Amino acid sequence: MPWKDVSPMEQRLEFVLQALKQQISMTELCRTFGISRQTGYELLAHFKREGLDGLKAHSRAPRTHPNAIAQEVCAAVIRAKARHPSWGPKKLQ
Repeated sequence: MPWKDVSPMEQRLEFVLQALKQQISMTELCRTFGISRQTGYELLAHFKREGLDGLKAHSRAPRTHPNAIAQEVCAAVIRAKARHPSWGPKKLQ
């Protein structure tokens, strides 16, 4: 008998459907699927907010970068470096 291949998306959908039925507790359901309760509640919240698209993997990259420089400043530095290739970072600053 071949093993049944189940994609992560199918597992998440099955988890959410069982969670919405509320036949067993969230703790037991998470234990059955091998995930933490925090992950279980997050999956359920994403599904309620976004539907099936909420079950897709979300980017873990930060949305903002506090130390990033503005595009205008970056372009100005690149232009200055192109005009004066021998200048180093201290002089460019």
